[in-house]
Amino acid sequence: MPVSAEVLNAAVAQMAERWQGIVGIYVLNLDTNEVVASLNENTVFSGASVMKVPILIHAYANVKTFNDKQVAWMRRMIIDSDNIAANRMLATSMSGEGTESAYQGAQNMNEMFKALGLEHTYQNLPYEARDYLIGTLNYSIKGGPKEEGTPPFTDADPMLRTTPREMATVFHALYQCSQSDGPLRALYPETLTPERCTEMLLLMRENADYTRMMRGLPDDVVVSHKSGWIEDMQADVGIITTPAQQHYLMAIYVYRPIGADGAYLTDPVASDAISGFARLIHSAFVPGTP
Repeated sequence: MPVSAEVLNAAVAQMAERWQGIVGIYVLNLDTNEVVASLNENTVFSGASVMKVPILIHAYANVKTFNDKQVAWMRRMIIDSDNIAANRMLATSMSGEGTESAYQGAQNMNEMFKALGLEHTYQNLPYEARDYLIGTLNYSIKGGPKEEGTPPFTDADPMLRTTPREMATVFHALYQCSQSDGPLRALYPETLTPERCTEMLLLMRENADYTRMMRGLPDDVVVSHKSGWIEDMQADVGIITTPAQQHYLMAIYVYRPIGADGAYLTDPVASDAISGFARLIHSAFVPGTP
């Protein structure tokens, strides 16, 4: 890494000062296991669609082979960020179908997070399932507290949360698994083989979102990533491989409170910020990046 961690952290902090809200950053050099940049890495943010990578991992951990229909759901979940496909994969992970099985899958995935040592990463409801499970079936589902983790605090979704560091931990574990190492290999030795973990990383390269992290990176890098967005928060987390075979992981989260007039965080504003941080971080690994 040609640029020092000290210089990169200073540049990240300076850029974050211009953001009217909260920025969360976590950057890990996968070749040295060195944390080279962090900012509000333990702040709790809404999980949004980045959580679909853990859903993918959880499905692979619990299902030895997938049929064509399930493969199609996985692809829609990761490539197109389809919520219903994600719920179907949560249900598949429990060998079931429907919203109730998806709920059981989410609870089982939370146990996986605990086994990985994560304190603030959880999904207590499948996507878009509140009205059915709580309103119709009268499930009693507890959400997280209004303020959780380390300040500064965001208005995080009480049912679906993570932190930049913890989500980076999940991605790191997937990368380690592809190298026949790490906690996922230890937890699921029969199903999370290096070949199957590599398969997941290859699928994540097909992510159709080129407006956030990808817009800040040059065309010559390989990126396995997943983005997510809601009204007040957007994020992108990915593993980057440079032409020189450098490997690093970055998690970028940006939050801005919804205005008194109801104005929310728009895609152009958030994607400009995320792509800007991605470009800055990459320039520390490959100086002179345009």
